[in-house]
Amino acid sequence: MRTIETSLRSLTPYEPNRPVPGPPAAARGQLELDLSLGTPRRRTGRTAEPPGPGPEQRFLRQLLNAILEVREGSRPPAQLRNLVDPRLYQRLLAEPKTTGERYLLGSVRASRPAPAAIEACGTVRAGRRTMAVAARLERSEDRWRCTSFALLTQGRPR
Repeated sequence: MRTIETSLRSLTPYEPNRPVPGPPAAARGQLELDLSLGTPRRRTGRTAEPPGPGPEQRFLRQLLNAILEVREGSRPPAQLRNLVDPRLYQRLLAEPKTTGERYLLGSVRASRPAPAAIEACGTVRAGRRTMAVAARLERSEDRWRCTSFALLTQGRPR
C-alpha cells in the first residue's frame, strides 16, 4: 500500500475592498481607467477605486429590472412614473403583460455618448430564450430618466 503525503500552503491575503499597498498604479506601469458612470473624478495620482459597479451602474441595473418586472406583470407601473419618460410610461401601461415569463437580466454594458445621456445594452433570459435589451437614459433636472427602452427578440423589438 502506497502512502501519499500532502501538505497545505497558506493562501495569499486578499481583500477586494481595500486598496493594494504599494506604489500608485501609474508607478507600476499601468494606466488608471475611469470606467464608472458617475461624475468625472479628479485625477489625484492615487490608485483606482476597488472594482465593482458604481452607484449609476447599480441604478441602471435596478431600473432595467424594474421595467422588465412591469412588462411581466409582477410590478405595478406606477412605481416607474418618476423614473421613465411620460411617453415610455404610457407605452408600458398599454403593452400587454407577458404572463408566465420571468425575465432575468444578465450582463449590462453602458456608454456615455453625451454628458447628460447614458446608453445601455444587455442580455435578458426568459425560460430557454435569450434576448437583448437596449435603453437610453437622459439626465433632466436632478434625476436620470429612461427615455427609450426596447426588448429585442428574434424578429422585431417589443
